[in-house]
Amino acid sequence: MLVNAKEIERRESTAAASTAAAPQRVAVFDLGSNSFHMIVAEVADDGRIRILDRARQMVRLGMQTLEQGIISPDAFQRGLGALRVLHERAAMQRPHVTLAVGTSALREASNGGEFVEAVRAALGLDVRVIDGIEEAELVYRGARQALALEGRRVALFDVGGGSTEVILGQEEGYLFTTSLRLGVLRLRDRWAYSDPPTPRECAVMADWAWTVLKPAIDCVREKGFDFVALTSGTALALGRIVGDELPPVQRVGAGELCSPQPFAGGYGNPVRVPIITAPRFRLRLSALIKWEARLARATARERSERWGIETGRAESIVPGIIIVRTIFELMGVDEAQVCGAALREGLIADWAALPRLA
Repeated sequence: MLVNAKEIERRESTAAASTAAAPQRVAVFDLGSNSFHMIVAEVADDGRIRILDRARQMVRLGMQTLEQGIISPDAFQRGLGALRVLHERAAMQRPHVTLAVGTSALREASNGGEFVEAVRAALGLDVRVIDGIEEAELVYRGARQALALEGRRVALFDVGGGSTEVILGQEEGYLFTTSLRLGVLRLRDRWAYSDPPTPRECAVMADWAWTVLKPAIDCVREKGFDFVALTSGTALALGRIVGDELPPVQRVGAGELCSPQPFAGGYGNPVRVPIITAPRFRLRLSALIKWEARLARATARERSERWGIETGRAESIVPGIIIVRTIFELMGVDEAQVCGAALREGLIADWAALPRLA
């Protein structure tokens, strides 16, 4: 049967439209100082996101690295092995796009570039080492979609292994961001030598956290905020142990209209910001104080056996709860939300907001 030119044109147009509308699979790798994370998500043209798989490896790449400035041979091989496992798992989902970033440990280590080259040679994966400010911006892009802002300002703290990102944000975007050289591994390796830590070591960690956090928190308080939120592994671990589970934020529709570069002087056309569903918890200061004393009296092994804290996290949970408790006290709040979306979700949101070629 002969097909005329108009029918050919119609079929080509339909095929092009179908291709343009097909969801894209995005694999994201977040190489943190404490853990390596992988997420594979399906992103539709209308901004909808469906998480297909996620996995994590506790690597502790920043162990001693943040103090000594070099990734040890053991940590180097541990990181490569963990990333190989995550990369193979992500490949099973056949992603169209792969994104990978490294944070504190890689940006501070003298051999961080060697690690990036080793990853490229072994896995063909290009890792982009980002600075602290970009890390903070991406954290907010991820967390924003999983927080019920409802016109309010949030003071968001991302407590990681090597750094803590501080962001003041609202629906339209962020008003203030900074990255502090304060993290659970950095604090532990610098001050906590005993297992369990002595009362003096805990006091010194708290004093140091107070000193590093106070200037940034003073700035946030001066600008004004409505509530406090925390994100990343330490905060989620504390949420599950100490906090009250909250229902995930539910939104109707494909995505929210938002400028891709808020407050940057040139808004451009609004884009659909994807909606991300993530776990949430409520943390209370009174519970943190009680559990800080309890965890500080136990060894890392006891924390793991009695409360189910994984081995790597059990070694750094006391510095983590000290940082979080100090945030509460400096912010002058009795409770805060814990949000399960952060940097890796922000990478997906950032990619989804980019214009696509039809």
